[in-house]
Amino acid sequence: MQTLRAENHRVFTHIRRWASAAAVLALTLTAGACTMPRIQGRAESEYEPSACEQALYTAMDADETMRSPLPLPMRYDAARRTRDSWLDAAVSCPARFGEGVMRAAQSAAQADTMATYFGLTQDDAGWDETDITSLDIDRHRSALDDLVDTAAAADAEDVAGFAFEVLAARQVAGATLQQGDRCKAAAQMLASLGQDDARQGVYDPTPLLDHPDRMTDTVTGLSAPMTAVVLMDCARSLIAAAHDARADQTSQAEPTPTDEAWRAYAVQAANHVLQAFRLGYPMIDEALFDAEATTNRNAG
Repeated sequence: MQTLRAENHRVFTHIRRWASAAAVLALTLTAGACTMPRIQGRAESEYEPSACEQALYTAMDADETMRSPLPLPMRYDAARRTRDSWLDAAVSCPARFGEGVMRAAQSAAQADTMATYFGLTQDDAGWDETDITSLDIDRHRSALDDLVDTAAAADAEDVAGFAFEVLAARQVAGATLQQGDRCKAAAQMLASLGQDDARQGVYDPTPLLDHPDRMTDTVTGLSAPMTAVVLMDCARSLIAAAHDARADQTSQAEPTPTDEAWRAYAVQAANHVLQAFRLGYPMIDEALFDAEATTNRNAG
């Protein structure tokens, strides 16, 4: 009997040791599982957003401030940051080029309204100095030709230039020969940067003569001054001509010729949209961005 009891004692001792070992192992695995989020959190804290993500985060944050009930000076500063950040997004996020162009121009127009309230001059963020005509043909020809259907873009600018010449001759409000000259100069630069030239120089003036002052934009269904519709149509054509297939950009120390060409092209399109708003084109998101999406689908 004592032998049996001793044997049972040894068995129970082994069982207790195994149970203890199993418990320790379970605690170790549980502790390891608990540390996983800390490893993941460290990885997330070390993650560096791309230039595209940085531009979008900044634009959306500034846009929220611009639309908030904060004091007007803070909202004005936010509007300017929103404008610049959406232009950065247009350059750094190829898939959101059209949206970036439109929203940059919208924010610029809203900054205009606030500047008027303060009695300040309109701030174009240097757009007049950095548009397509600022590019160097030798340096940027191959860069832009890879990003844009330059023949289609040149034709769009040429059509707009012709329209402003006709409207200015009829003394339509808002139509100036200077705007026509700017469009023609952009058309010449785009044609020089590409391989083909589809410009005709002279186009059918009938739509301009039939509706010299105001017309309905057939793309959005919005009624606006003819001058504004001409510029908005040109901007949409520039967006449609863009076919950049790069991935979203990462941060770079120095801009490349491609970056410079892409930004100048974005500025060209955004400036046309801004001028259209200044001439009275309605800023209605649903119409503007539905039209931009439709334009991109048709171009694809």
